[in-house]
Amino acid sequence: GIGKTSIVEQSAHLLGYDVERISFTKDTSVDILIGSYVPKADENSCQMVFVWQEGRVLEAYKSGRFLLLDEINLASQEVLDELKTIIDSSVSAYAVKGDNNQMVQRHPDFRVFAT
Repeated sequence: GIGKTSIVEQSAHLLGYDVERISFTKDTSVDILIGSYVPKADENSCQMVFVWQEGRVLEAYKSGRFLLLDEINLASQEVLDELKTIIDSSVSAYAVKGDNNQMVQRHPDFRVFAT
């Protein structure tokens, strides 16, 4: 390529921001990006329980990291539809569908770059 990803990473570094880089494939799912319930052993009862695990996009959204969506042209329509609200800079909160529609506030420093 011509260095689009490197430009974003170096710019973020110079500005003092962390970058969350996600490389898309045709198999990238909403669960990976936003989050999902995953099985986890309960330490007290030794039984398996399901706990919410945030995805990398949601973590960046909340913490104010730069989000670099690499090879976004490979994303499925379902993934693109889900990302629309997160990418929309006029929206200040996101309803996490998998987590009982919990509202997550957009960090003011959150930025999105797509290559």
